[in-house]
Amino acid sequence: MAILGILALLLGFTFSMSLSRFDLRKQLVIEEANAIGTTYLRAQLLPEPYMTEISDLLRHYVDVRLEGTQPGNLHDAVVKSEQLQNQLWLRAVDISKKTSSSMILVLFLNSLNEMIDLHAKRLAAFENRVPQTV
Repeated sequence: MAILGILALLLGFTFSMSLSRFDLRKQLVIEEANAIGTTYLRAQLLPEPYMTEISDLLRHYVDVRLEGTQPGNLHDAVVKSEQLQNQLWLRAVDISKKTSSSMILVLFLNSLNEMIDLHAKRLAAFENRVPQTV
């Protein structure tokens, strides 16, 4: 009888650990989607041709992130996502060199940085699994 009690306790702890990790991943998906949306909206305030280039890169970024949800596509999607993040950041650096610093650029950079940070947080959360020994 004691073994069943211990088994039930272990199952309870395992479910609790899994549930908290699932909730964190779900919250990070929402936060990342909001950050991408905010970055896209703020990109609409940038001067041309940057507005169009960055908007296109962000749309492609969303497509790549969605591809990563399909089985077997995660690694390629992560690599492509990080390449697109680098391209977006290089465009932002180029804008900052060619235009005087403005509040619009600062807001755009903040949202782009948050988008990149949330990508890294999601990867870390994805890799944080319940240990096999449990």
